[in-house]
Amino acid sequence: MKFLLWIGEIILNLQPKAIKSIIKILLQIIQKYILKKNHKKYQVQSQEQASNITYCLEEKKEEQKEQDDRNQINDNLRFQIEENNFNQTQNYTYSNRNSNQNQQQIQQQLQDSHQKYVQNQEELDKNNCQEQEIFQGQEQQEVSGTRQDDEKKNKPNQNLEEEQQQQQEQQKAFQTQKSEINNQNQNQELQQENQEINYQDQFTENNQQQQSEVPIEQQQQEIENINNQVQQQNSQENEEIIEMYQQQPEIENYYKYLTNDIEQLLNQIAQKSYQGRYLEQNYKYFVGEKENINDTIKHYFGRRRAQFSKQITSFKQEIIGHYKIRGDGNCFYTSFIFQFLSLLIQNEKRRNQFLKDLENIKASIHYQNIKIDQNEEIVQEFVYQFQQIKTKQELLVKLRDPDYLFYQITVIVFRSYFSYIYQKDQLFEQFNDQNILESLITWEEECNSNEILIKVISQNLNLILVLYFIDMKNNNYERKEYVPENTNEETEKIYFLLSPGHYQIAIPK
Repeated sequence: MKFLLWIGEIILNLQPKAIKSIIKILLQIIQKYILKKNHKKYQVQSQEQASNITYCLEEKKEEQKEQDDRNQINDNLRFQIEENNFNQTQNYTYSNRNSNQNQQQIQQQLQDSHQKYVQNQEELDKNNCQEQEIFQGQEQQEVSGTRQDDEKKNKPNQNLEEEQQQQQEQQKAFQTQKSEINNQNQNQELQQENQEINYQDQFTENNQQQQSEVPIEQQQQEIENINNQVQQQNSQENEEIIEMYQQQPEIENYYKYLTNDIEQLLNQIAQKSYQGRYLEQNYKYFVGEKENINDTIKHYFGRRRAQFSKQITSFKQEIIGHYKIRGDGNCFYTSFIFQFLSLLIQNEKRRNQFLKDLENIKASIHYQNIKIDQNEEIVQEFVYQFQQIKTKQELLVKLRDPDYLFYQITVIVFRSYFSYIYQKDQLFEQFNDQNILESLITWEEECNSNEILIKVISQNLNLILVLYFIDMKNNNYERKEYVPENTNEETEKIYFLLSPGHYQIAIPK
């Protein structure tokens, strides 16, 4: 082709104008032929590069799948080690021989897990090297493609410009995939490092448990006895609840004293608050299932159990588990109401006195733009509904159901009752805190001065309120008792578990 071009240029210098125009046309045809040929060549190279990128991504997906399998193996190994450590802790005795054997087994397991971690790390490094080689080859193709693009920029061809844009989009997609793969590899490395740290922490925690003052064998025996007791109670209560549901499959939404207007306002509050939020089945009920002492300690103390072993020992002497309470601004009232109404069901004298006190109460509740003030119907409806309840299990069935207004009515009545006794108390005269009154009649709003409110409840209802405050983030554990002053009457106890922002029911022995 170059030879023909050279001959054509010589002819141009020798021939007349007519021949020159013909030769110019021939030269244009030759140039178009060359451009078309180069375009096909460039298209073939682009297809090859795209296929290489696809192959690289498929290969990385396979490597990722292999890495996920290795991670699954590591997770299974970690679970086995944790389970073995827990079983060893349960069966541990203070004989030196057994202690040394358990310690050697834990160390051997840690060494094995560390070796597997090192092997996985070596495989990961090899994969990274292969990945870098692939990426370097792709980068070289990108550089060569860029050079070809620079050469073709000077050629006036619209098809080539469109092809360049497609190539740039492919390069961007490839870079995005490459960054995602790098991020995944970094996350895998961090997970493997965390696994090794967790193994070491588990070993340290086991050593601390072995050095605690109370023998683990004795602790475990106590926990097993308590768990058996809770399981028996749970099975008995579940049978009673199932029997109740069989006798009364559905709770009828029948209200004796509520007018249609008040019922409509209450339904609006329910729909805008707890009924309008999606929650899983386990968290939907206002009063949830019982948890045994093991689950309670695990939930509140977590991995700090060895650090707080003395506190846990005294804690287990009083508590056998807890009830889960739905997490909203009513959790304190829910925790109190279920325990207090359970006492009233068993104590006729106290029940009659409380119902007599409610004769002076008018219910008020505010929520967003909905306001109910000084209403007697809600109080009358609560008294009527509560008088139909004969057992603690019936109370649990009615109180936990989010589709029935009994829970909402009960909380509103108790908020209004607390507001009433607070205004009569000396603490109100001393502090005159109007914010407490406002929060008491606001639906799903926690009282910012709960300690003042707890003292008022304890004094006016003649109750001992026991509060376990557990905050592991700040290494804080505290037990408080609020005891009424100057009383000779019999006092019952109400138990709370408090973590920052949430109350639940502690189940006493």
